[in-house]
Amino acid sequence: ASRMDEMDGLFTEFFRSLTARARPMLEVEASDLVRELTDGRYERMEFDDNYRVKVLDRFDDSYAIERFSGGESDVASLSARVALSRIVASRGGNTMGFLVLDEVFGSLDAGRRNNVLLALERLKRSFGQIFIISHVAEVQESALVDEVWMLEEDEEGKSTVRRVNIPMMPPSGAIAG
Repeated sequence: ASRMDEMDGLFTEFFRSLTARARPMLEVEASDLVRELTDGRYERMEFDDNYRVKVLDRFDDSYAIERFSGGESDVASLSARVALSRIVASRGGNTMGFLVLDEVFGSLDAGRRNNVLLALERLKRSFGQIFIISHVAEVQESALVDEVWMLEEDEEGKSTVRRVNIPMMPPSGAIAG
């Protein structure tokens, strides 16, 4: 029992040490993203010791993530997830080759959806390719999406994937869809 208590203490200290080093980096990266995705409406993201999120506006008013609508909490969550991915990639000395986002647009209104797409276009420099899985037609039809692939299921339950030809637009250096 004393060895278990000692091990528990060591793990607790390790967690505190890791949190003390990682949290400031995560807050900086996530704050940059949330500021960009909300057009400056929110300035910063902060994380407590258990990584619960608070978002601060330009007046330094602080809001718990539970206060936000689905779309706003999605933007905060996306900011935190992408920030963490960037930190992990940079700590390994690598640029991540790609980022996969599954159904992140469903609860966003048209304005926020466009903000997220524009931010993802800028993020492509960090990730190379961004794969978006989405049922939202506006995302699939966006000029910022380079390619669209459809997954279709036949009557027997067999799935096939096909590339959808999209009208050629001027190159945007945008997102792989």
